[in-house]
Amino acid sequence: MSFLEVLCTIKDVQKVYKIKKALIFPTVLGMVIAVPVFADAISMIRAGEYPARMLVFASLFMILFYLLSVNNLLKRVTLTDTEIVFRSLFGTTRILLDEITLIDGVTFKSRQFVTISSKKKNSWIPNSYDSFPELLQTLEEKAREGTIGQGFTNIRANLIQRRGDIAVAWFVVLFLILVIVVRAYQHFAV
Repeated sequence: MSFLEVLCTIKDVQKVYKIKKALIFPTVLGMVIAVPVFADAISMIRAGEYPARMLVFASLFMILFYLLSVNNLLKRVTLTDTEIVFRSLFGTTRILLDEITLIDGVTFKSRQFVTISSKKKNSWIPNSYDSFPELLQTLEEKAREGTIGQGFTNIRANLIQRRGDIAVAWFVVLFLILVIVVRAYQHFAV
């Protein structure tokens, strides 16, 4: 048996789907640029320019911003021959393919979500993943007969290429740069 034949007979092949590559750079850049913005906000509050309750608000906003950014960078969906694994900063969820009762979908404007339901767990996959059409095809191939819903079929037939996530990530970067420029101007103009 040749090496190629051995590779072709491997049963449990994992396919891992991650966040779009075009989102990684602006997300990381936004996280780096946000450090001086949050530091400046906290220093202004500590200097008495704003009430102390703003320190709590700024701190909570900063923690939320970093948690969501890191979560987006770490999110993964892994499809094997036996299960679907959802990984994120907040934990791992496993759904066995044999336990899936329904794979359906929902479309809200340019956002599409595939919902996966079993007796014990439910999860969803947004269209912000790289190779989303391939993910749908692989999911359909691995699904048991009778578990594919009409919403999933509609998403497959009318796939929307989402670019808004990337635009929003770059908007956040530009906004943070603008804040730094304005604060630097105010600091050096005085």
